[in-house]
Amino acid sequence: MNQKQTLLVCVPPDLKPDILTRYILNSVVFANQIGADIHFLCDPENQGTVNSALKSFNGNGDQTLKTVLHQPFSAWSSPVLNETVERYPCDLVVVPSGNLKDDAYGSQIRRQLLEQAREPTLIVPLEIDFIKTPINSILIPMSGEIRISSALKFGLRLTNRIHVPVDLLHVIKTESPMKSPLETMGDQPQHEYRALLDGVLAEACPFSEVKERAEVRNLYEVQGSPAVEILQAIKKLPFCALVVEWHGSFSEGRGKVLKNILNEVSIPIFLVRTEIEQKSVLKIGPDKLVA
Repeated sequence: MNQKQTLLVCVPPDLKPDILTRYILNSVVFANQIGADIHFLCDPENQGTVNSALKSFNGNGDQTLKTVLHQPFSAWSSPVLNETVERYPCDLVVVPSGNLKDDAYGSQIRRQLLEQAREPTLIVPLEIDFIKTPINSILIPMSGEIRISSALKFGLRLTNRIHVPVDLLHVIKTESPMKSPLETMGDQPQHEYRALLDGVLAEACPFSEVKERAEVRNLYEVQGSPAVEILQAIKKLPFCALVVEWHGSFSEGRGKVLKNILNEVSIPIFLVRTEIEQKSVLKIGPDKLVA
């Protein structure tokens, strides 16, 4: 996240004018915070509300805001997001929060947008104002074994953009025989904690920079249900943003946990796709070793 970023802000057609204005302002505040350009994906009839919201925002002078209309909009069918991203490449997709449980038109659009997006996605809560309640920390849940984490990689880069601390939440399921990494500390945990935390970060995000890892404030170790423990942690960290790794579907596994969280809380949530494991080919003379 060291280069100029581009946000694609999706404006579903079911947003009322007052809610739409708040959503646009929140998106612009965040874009301004990380120094990003904005493209808007919206129906022609919402263009006036979007332009009014942009005029009311008093951002810094070098902020470039671009409004992009994508046709056709009538059905907001499945290809709409992928086609737009192909035409206007972006680094982050922005989607408004909303109920994902029912079969209402707006819920269907939100699910489609979230499941289509290959880029990291920010779900912007409609109930809060980013100017009055800015993000003051990042919470990254990590369940099961500590392993390479796309969410942690994204979260560490994000925090260097917005300059807030990171908290890790390691959830061990109740029935799991796995032991907590914190149990490995000896008689002087106050001295051993940072070294253990650096070891966890090196394993979960091996290519992160020292200054990025330094932003990690705490590693919370809990045992129980991931959904319950994540919700409890959110309550203890007001105005935090959640960064969650997922596989791109709400139908099973962690998708169901995530769906429950999305319907329970009103905080910014970043969804980051799990990186597909890729094998590297190492060539030594005439032979090739696959690692």
